[in-house]
Amino acid sequence: MKTEFVSMNELHEGKITTQLATKWIKREQHLLINSQTGSGKTTSLMNAALNLASPNSTEIFIFTAPTINLCEQVFKDHPIGTLLLTGKLKKKEKLIEQHVNQGNRVFICTYDQVAMLINQLKQADKAMQYNLIIDEYHRLITDYNEKFRKQTMEKLFAMQNNAKSLIALSGTPQLVSLEHFDFKIDIERRNTKLFKEFAFVPFPKAAPLYNCLLEYIYERASKGYKMLVYLQSIQRNEKLANKLNNIGISAINIDASTKEDNVAYQSIINHALLPKDYDVIISTSLLSEGISINIEDGDKTEIIIVAHSYSRFFNPFVIEQISNRIRQPYDRLSILTEDPCDYENYNSTFFDYQKKIQHLKGIALTAQAKLKSSVKKSTIDASNLIAECERNVYLIAHNNSIVIDELKILYDISQQLELYYQKNRQAFYYVLKYQFPLNSLEWVKFPWKTKKKQEADKEKNIYEKPLTQRFTKGDFQILINKQKQFNFYIGKLEIAASEKSMLKALIPYTSSYELLIKIVQNSTVIKVNQLIETITGFVELKNLKLLKLMNFTTLYISNIENLVGTDFYSAEELNKKLTYAYTYTKSISSSPILSEKKISKKYFYKEEKRSNSKRLFTLKLHTVETLAAQFKLTPSEIKILLNHAIANSTSTNKDDLKAQLLAS
Repeated sequence: MKTEFVSMNELHEGKITTQLATKWIKREQHLLINSQTGSGKTTSLMNAALNLASPNSTEIFIFTAPTINLCEQVFKDHPIGTLLLTGKLKKKEKLIEQHVNQGNRVFICTYDQVAMLINQLKQADKAMQYNLIIDEYHRLITDYNEKFRKQTMEKLFAMQNNAKSLIALSGTPQLVSLEHFDFKIDIERRNTKLFKEFAFVPFPKAAPLYNCLLEYIYERASKGYKMLVYLQSIQRNEKLANKLNNIGISAINIDASTKEDNVAYQSIINHALLPKDYDVIISTSLLSEGISINIEDGDKTEIIIVAHSYSRFFNPFVIEQISNRIRQPYDRLSILTEDPCDYENYNSTFFDYQKKIQHLKGIALTAQAKLKSSVKKSTIDASNLIAECERNVYLIAHNNSIVIDELKILYDISQQLELYYQKNRQAFYYVLKYQFPLNSLEWVKFPWKTKKKQEADKEKNIYEKPLTQRFTKGDFQILINKQKQFNFYIGKLEIAASEKSMLKALIPYTSSYELLIKIVQNSTVIKVNQLIETITGFVELKNLKLLKLMNFTTLYISNIENLVGTDFYSAEELNKKLTYAYTYTKSISSSPILSEKKISKKYFYKEEKRSNSKRLFTLKLHTVETLAAQFKLTPSEIKILLNHAIANSTSTNKDDLKAQLLAS
């Protein structure tokens, strides 16, 4: 693929001209246009399409964007000669027919409407040709999710191959596979700063994000800043907005569930203006792409992006998109994230996006060649082809041919990129410096005063005294006999919150003080809960088998054993087998109580081995030995826990069960 460069001399006051956009469409090629926000690419291409459209022609022009809001914005600017198609529009087929009969040839639609539109136009006129303009093209990859819009993206990706001309628009082409384009056209970027200050604001790991955000926003508001806060957590966003309003800072939350009647959202969408009545606007990624926001002259404005484990803004390309939402130069872009740990301080290596693409494509190509060879030799028939493709997550069976799922490869890599920078915040800092060469990214040492930090220090002091000095054997004996009074007795002792939770959970399962102390000192609350769940699951399964009872659990476990056998698989392959076994069991049995992942985790031991290139796994039903290995206890200690699990169970044959368990 070749690259072309368009300089500022070829633009008009930094904007793409209609004449230039017309030339691109007339080339009848697949072009990827790389230009920054505000370069006028949407306006110029829509004007070009309207100029080229002819009432007597079989040539159609389709502009498509990922969201209804973006499409509505484009339609608002070009209402004459166009038809807006979205999922909420009724009687679409009749409207399309009327639009074409009136001599109109330009359509604006969301991604999910493209296939329907083209199919209807083709049915009406087989000679019809379409030109496709795809806005925010990188969304084909970032939204390619089983739970989100995978099928929509697959169809759109397939439709682009048959377009007379394809114009793909993206401000972050790094996320896009360039193999499907004839040319990438780079538009020269304005040599001006988007914002005056660029701040990397780390907060201490011991402090909760909610408290830190309140503290930071309060301090910035006191200095006269208006803020646009990006936090990918709907519940926390609403809670934060309510708290800010209670302390005298006017705030409003915008998310997908409230956008229709949200005054701030309507101000941004309808008037492209940050509303005057609010000091703080809190949003999810809803406002991260495609929209334009203007600010009043003299307003001190700051964009705050929260990069956290539940607010996954660790993608430098997404941060670049967000930074461009405000059209005028604004005061500050701040990245709020946890302080890097010691390991992260030593790692500043960038995530190698292109290398990852080539690696996964290499794996897919090898699997494709191997599968094609098997089909050619007739060792795999057509009916089994789809199942064989599904064993490799990057292959698809399409019209009896085997193709590589490139969108899946790119989607997985985009997820890996986010996880990499989430776990390597020093590298995250350096990649942001690289992403914004015109701005100097500065570490900001904010004077945090959060109370949680003081509580963490207090809890740390508690831990410095050995548990056996704070919780004696005498305390243990009292609580064995008075478990219902646990909170009353434990309240008198110097016990940290996490220790209290573990003691309360474990006391019904052991008569050994030494074992109890060992587990609490060497475990976390999550690990203790997992231990108890697995121990009780082991007992339950033994009881079901002893009684020869057949229910969903026993059937599902039997199906897993048959499917997995003694072979090892990649994580993706193993998950597919679990899902298949779960779906099949549901079709022949009563409704399950737990999900497939929870059942497999509760009853099976996941054994791992490594090959030269990847990690492989298999599942084995738990034994006393595997329980001991998983939780770093001895088999005799596991048997103590099992004895108490039997005593706490509802089984009517406890003696037989105990004999069977202890014999194992």
